[in-house]
Amino acid sequence: MTLIQNFLFNNEFAIVATDTLTKRIEYEIDQETGKMLESKETGRFYTSDKARKLTDYVIFSAFGWGDIGDGVFMDLKKEVAPQFYLDDCKDLFMEGCRVSYKTLQDLNLVEGLMSLNSIFIQIVGFNKDGSLGMYQFNASRGFIMSPELNDEYPIHIDMIPPSKDLYEKRDSFYSPESVMPMGSPLNTFLGHIIKVQSIISRVEPEGCSNKCIYHILIKGPDGDIKYINDRADLTEFMAQLPSKEVLTELYK
Repeated sequence: MTLIQNFLFNNEFAIVATDTLTKRIEYEIDQETGKMLESKETGRFYTSDKARKLTDYVIFSAFGWGDIGDGVFMDLKKEVAPQFYLDDCKDLFMEGCRVSYKTLQDLNLVEGLMSLNSIFIQIVGFNKDGSLGMYQFNASRGFIMSPELNDEYPIHIDMIPPSKDLYEKRDSFYSPESVMPMGSPLNTFLGHIIKVQSIISRVEPEGCSNKCIYHILIKGPDGDIKYINDRADLTEFMAQLPSKEVLTELYK
């Protein structure tokens, strides 16, 4: 259970924001079908490591079954250097995901994981030419690349919510009017990230925490890339929201 939000803007900055809730769940294999079935929750904890700085120009994030994401991250850290750009990391990232996927195939777990949508891994950052990009691996959809940002399409927004139901409603959280920058684009998007996570935490408290961890890569006037990592407690913001029932009706 997790929430990840990605905002890429005009090749100027990228934001990757996550909640902090992680559940430990025991799984069992259906002996007749070979599918892995979700069994029961055995514990929960809170972590700030769903997204991490991979290099000076790249943010890594992951969630899902076991330690697959952690394993890919640790393998990448052995191969990359702080000065690696996104296009330097791309092939290493894709190969790390392929190796992990092959391991799941060998364990006969792929079909079950696809049905549970239980693996998600991504890298977001700047390429050497100054453009922004994103590469994702999902157990059910394979590799996905973000569209190129340009004057006609300056914004890319992506959300990985804690449930399939919310995933199907994701467009309702990011209407063009709600994300249109007013004043500072960075402050506009950070404010919207906090609003969306607050709503989801209210609607699905068992799947999303009220603590937001955000990572920013931003290009300065001189072209230098700066990395920012901070957190926000959403308790006060959530206190101003309507009830769970009202929000559920609004975002259905």
